[in-house]
Amino acid sequence: MATGLSDWIRTANRRRIQRHRLTKPLIVTPLGFRFSGLDQMLGLEWEAAERALIQSLFGQVDLFVNVGAHYGFYVCLAQQAGVATIALEPVAANCAMIAKHLAANGWGADVTVLPVAAGPQGGFIEIQGGGSGGTAVKALSMAPASQVQTVPMVRLDDVVSPRGRKMLVLMDVEGFELPALRGATALLSASPKPVWIIEVISHFGRADAPRLNPDYVETFALMQAAGYDAYRIDVGLVRVSLADAKAVAAKPARDGLINFLFVEAGLSPASLGLTINALGAGA
Repeated sequence: MATGLSDWIRTANRRRIQRHRLTKPLIVTPLGFRFSGLDQMLGLEWEAAERALIQSLFGQVDLFVNVGAHYGFYVCLAQQAGVATIALEPVAANCAMIAKHLAANGWGADVTVLPVAAGPQGGFIEIQGGGSGGTAVKALSMAPASQVQTVPMVRLDDVVSPRGRKMLVLMDVEGFELPALRGATALLSASPKPVWIIEVISHFGRADAPRLNPDYVETFALMQAAGYDAYRIDVGLVRVSLADAKAVAAKPARDGLINFLFVEAGLSPASLGLTINALGAGA
């Protein structure tokens, strides 16, 4: 009974926070668009390296696919750059935040927002929790048991058509990367090859009790088999081999660098005109 009451209180509190964020006043961010997400998202220091890289890539692509769009920060950044966007976000409260931000900036005509999860096949899947931590990986979630929602799931290949377009795919799906990529075989083999930025977490759980992400190495292996090379973003676009990924998986603790750039094998970031340093200054 105590656990049930505790879960109910936690769920009620999370829903209260979500309602508050929907009514939170918008501010003009240093990047020039109106937004009302988490406080840490409103300054230039938030995800500085990843953001700088993405802004550089927007000048080279004509379609941005945001898988796990959260509150739409990168959707707004893409619209500001004039890049057509397809956003997938399965959590209803997050979709409402995306709609709020698009409306506040007068955007929407060049954006398709799909309230779905990306997975290996069509159907439905349970999302544990919500907000920025919602995940389809039950072992990763610390959400109360009462905060579970069933959402539609689609294959990326069924909702995104390459059609010869130059694409950037940003994937942040809280541990569900491998299943989502298994539904994107056509995208992975498209010509020209899309550029991917994927968050891949090495270990789940608390810092004092980490659990290995069982899909960590296989995620890199899938991308390598699809003809991609991997680069760590936050340390200056350093190449990551499959052996490097296996070494990280063999460590007892979480690897703090989780965002990776994947480009066509043989094409270095420099050959694409991309540079970035450890402080996040990109060009």
